[in-house]
Amino acid sequence: MGNQRLPLKAGLAIAGLTYFQIFSHLGLHPILKNYLILVPVQIGVLIYFGYIYWSGKSESPSRLRANVADRTKKTE
Repeated sequence: MGNQRLPLKAGLAIAGLTYFQIFSHLGLHPILKNYLILVPVQIGVLIYFGYIYWSGKSESPSRLRANVADRTKKTE
């Protein structure tokens, strides 16, 4: 099972190393460079949360509150 995801993890690691290597050689202002280097991470997080939301894999907030209330009643 774990070997199926190894190529994906290796590819993402190589892509990340390449991206950071390219950014380290750009002649940008350091503050701008620090901001731009995190943009792909922010976009990736937005895509992930959008996928979770629209695929229906996330629970609705009211259901989450009910689950928390049930857990607190069980511990009391």
